[in-house]
Amino acid sequence: MSTQPQNFQWQTTGLIDKNFTIKSSLTLYIIVVIAAGFFLAIFFFFLEWICQRFLRRHLPSTTLSTTTFPPQPPGLHPTIIQALPTTFYDSSTVPGSSSSADAECSICLAVYEDGDKLKILPKCHHFFHEECVDRWLHSWTACPLCRASLLDSSSAAATTSD
Repeated sequence: MSTQPQNFQWQTTGLIDKNFTIKSSLTLYIIVVIAAGFFLAIFFFFLEWICQRFLRRHLPSTTLSTTTFPPQPPGLHPTIIQALPTTFYDSSTVPGSSSSADAECSICLAVYEDGDKLKILPKCHHFFHEECVDRWLHSWTACPLCRASLLDSSSAAATTSD
């Protein structure tokens, strides 16, 4: 018995739909909206690319750096910080020291002990360890507790000390 090998052929007759139609108008609308969105996205990416090329070619590279302002130091001037009044902590004479919040530095969260050197902020009368508030005021211009600005009161103190 001899069998001859048969050639393999793909069966495609059941996969072809010659009468394909979109039967729902909603499906047609969805396809149109998706296609329009796709083409709009391509158009805007192309438009952005054109604008970037134009700006790179026609604007000098130093345009932005010449219009910016020189950086200002973020905190108070050291002479103003040194001019702030200081005192020594005494638990028996501090007004309103009945609460535990008044008896601790809100910067380092350490409890004040008798003899600690404190700096008093003139506008709000809050007090902090001298080292803590000095470090704070080198970076910020406001009270760390109530955020009251020290620029108005400290600028007057700076002009009288000069």
